[in-house]
Amino acid sequence: SNIMTPGSATWDLSLFKTWMLADRYGATFRSDFFNAFNRANFTGLDTGVNDSNFGNLTGANAAREIQFSMRLAF
Repeated sequence: SNIMTPGSATWDLSLFKTWMLADRYGATFRSDFFNAFNRANFTGLDTGVNDSNFGNLTGANAAREIQFSMRLAF
């Protein structure tokens, strides 16, 4: 028999904007969102029949993370 565990779903998004500064220079601002909608993705289903945590989910993957960056090109 198979043991069904909760599914996993994450949405990663990126937004960026580029500006040209004079003819030769440029700047790009970027923001990255990992697990953008902050969905809980559970892990660690205890399958040991004799364990006190049998059938419990004992962990979760990372929550939302946001990263910002700026790039200057010349």
